[in-house]
Amino acid sequence: MSFNSNPLFTDSLQTTQIQLVYPRGFDHLVASEIAGCGLQTDQLLRTRAVSHATLGQIYWLLMYSRLVSRVLINLAVDNKTTQVSALSEAAASIDWVRLLEPDSPFWIDAKGQDGDIRSAGFGAQLIKDAIVDAFRAAGEAPPYLDRDNARQVIAAGFGRGFSIALDCSRRSLHQRGYRNAQGAAPVKEHLAAAVLMRAGWPEMVAADPAASMLDPFCGSGTILIEAAHMAIQQAPGLLRETGLFRYARWHEPELWQAVIVDATAQAAAARQRWTGRCLGRDVDPKALTHASINIRSADVVEFIDLERRSASEAMSAPEASAYGLIATNPPYGERLGSTLEIQRLYADWATALKQLKHDCRLAVLSGLPDVPQVMHLKPKKQYQLYNGDLEVVLSVFELYGGPKADRNGTTDAQPIDRSPHQDDFTENLAMPSGQGVSPETWSEHQQTLANRLRKNLKQLRKWAGRNDVSCYRLYDADIPEFAFALDWYEGEVSLQEYAAPKSVDPVKARQRLIAARAVISSVLELDESRVVIKQRSRQRGNSQYEKAGRSGPSPLSRPPGQSSLPAPFRIVQEAGMRVYVNLHDYLDTGLFLDHRPARAWLREQAKGKRVLNLFSYTAVASLQAAAGGAAETLSVDMSQTYLNWAIHNFGLNGLNSGQHRFLQADVMEWLSSSETKRERFDLIFLDPPSFSNSKRMTGVLDIQRDHEDMIRASMQRLEDGGTLLFSSNLRSFKLSPALKEAFEVTDFTKQSIPEDFARNPRIHSCWLIRTRT
Repeated sequence: MSFNSNPLFTDSLQTTQIQLVYPRGFDHLVASEIAGCGLQTDQLLRTRAVSHATLGQIYWLLMYSRLVSRVLINLAVDNKTTQVSALSEAAASIDWVRLLEPDSPFWIDAKGQDGDIRSAGFGAQLIKDAIVDAFRAAGEAPPYLDRDNARQVIAAGFGRGFSIALDCSRRSLHQRGYRNAQGAAPVKEHLAAAVLMRAGWPEMVAADPAASMLDPFCGSGTILIEAAHMAIQQAPGLLRETGLFRYARWHEPELWQAVIVDATAQAAAARQRWTGRCLGRDVDPKALTHASINIRSADVVEFIDLERRSASEAMSAPEASAYGLIATNPPYGERLGSTLEIQRLYADWATALKQLKHDCRLAVLSGLPDVPQVMHLKPKKQYQLYNGDLEVVLSVFELYGGPKADRNGTTDAQPIDRSPHQDDFTENLAMPSGQGVSPETWSEHQQTLANRLRKNLKQLRKWAGRNDVSCYRLYDADIPEFAFALDWYEGEVSLQEYAAPKSVDPVKARQRLIAARAVISSVLELDESRVVIKQRSRQRGNSQYEKAGRSGPSPLSRPPGQSSLPAPFRIVQEAGMRVYVNLHDYLDTGLFLDHRPARAWLREQAKGKRVLNLFSYTAVASLQAAAGGAAETLSVDMSQTYLNWAIHNFGLNGLNSGQHRFLQADVMEWLSSSETKRERFDLIFLDPPSFSNSKRMTGVLDIQRDHEDMIRASMQRLEDGGTLLFSSNLRSFKLSPALKEAFEVTDFTKQSIPEDFARNPRIHSCWLIRTRT
């Protein structure tokens, strides 16, 4: 255990142990930055560094550091234990009376847990007790906890030991004070600074006072502002509100004022010296409005030019030869459909970049790990960084506008020439949407896919027409190279890619989807925007029905009124009933096509009967039962969102009377509830997810483990002579032999697989279960 015996400064040369906190990936940059004020690191870790600093050096960090999030003065550190006794002893050994003001507000910002300290709150309480005891022993009124008005903050961390420290700032230092407007997922200020440092922007400005840079995806302008501040040597601390250190007993106002004067003079001189510009381009007018607001707040209006223009257009603009650095954080999406669109955007932009007539350095920060492959550029350097908790990669390239000769052999960062023997799936990658997709340019694999689609389409269209089916599965991984399912929804198709194994190159996998989309669009005579792409992986998440990723409130988040659902919800038909589907926002569309025969069976059996639909989802099975003349239906699901969707489906068909009920509940809890056990049904449809750990559930659902209890509980709700239709889409599922002994069980799987799923008969398994007579 180590203690900082005298954290109060008595002279300008006295040092105290400090702890610098920063994001992952910043460690070596921080070490280089703090060396500028003469600091050396005693310990350099992934997210924090330990050093010894004078008061003047602490003030330098608070004013000038562009990378550090927090400056902490260590009071006690133990890297070996988190025993209660050790923490209590350490807290009691600190001279709190010399550090904190009596009868004043303070706060303990505690994080983590380890060993005996089973929660951050418990550790904070032990420290608070020590502080109160110290002041009472000195005959002083102890300070009191007040988070909002705290004049001092104690930072406590628990994990592989513990640390107790004074926080000099309270708010993270990355908050410079100029960002008053921002869009979705903006890059943080210190991450923007790290990008520019890795790209060599400070060195460019030092070597050439006319150096300029471009951000072609500028968003709310953070990279532009940080670049301008670096060029004019504007210290981050000049715009930031003064930190908590001004309340500390060791604070020296005159020394801090001298730091402010020096920083102001430095910036004023640099403003006169730098004659370059920062150019911001974006296609989103709202983003440019936000950028303009922030630029005014940052006091760099005269150094930044904004213009609404696409990234590709910016490469051919008249000012294209005026900058030596392109630094940007292009859009990137986690949902596969978005990723494909963004991949095409990157490829189009890369094509424009290769037309540049001058040498230029390019720094691209992206959540896509394969940016170099997508852009067909070879990076000079790559760095792993973090934007909050999101892992991102910074790729730095050297772009040469002229011949490669006389470049001292520096060819490692040149655009990669594309060989005619390159993987033929990439041939359309750099084509803008709608171009380069004619059948004459297709690869052999694309031609094979096209032939299979035509064959399936010819067969299934006839079948669908004879059976009044308007939504059906058109393709299901028929060809190994194209591992996806394709479903037709009356003029729009849902492409669900099966997650590829880790051995498959993710770049090539996405390139294949782009190639497949071109084929699908051509064969089905659809615009590519009508081919909606999503990725389907094994269920490991919160529930059976995951939202695929649109932002903003859902129209299903509140109970429905009389109005219809807005786009992208649309109406399709099944057996004369109208159903809302959504191909864009959710992993599943609202209509399980493989259960079409099961719903038809329920409709045939439902006349005059009471029908229970468990794990009802959007309740299309209940809808078909109602169409078949069911006396009553009850749809039970844990998600109110999907129950609202179900209510819309019933209203769409004029079936909104009180005989059709919808209940939000945990199915297992509801089945075992003594209050509702008396309610019986003639038909029960039980189609549970394979796995679910939703926060609304009391436990974790594993269908293989739990199905016997679930079926037995459901059978207790069944009227004599009634039938339970049980289904599972777990491919490895095996029905418990004990159920076959206890009940009359009939395998219904073969009859429940529709024609369009005949190529994949393992899509689900079904059984009809009745009580033995």
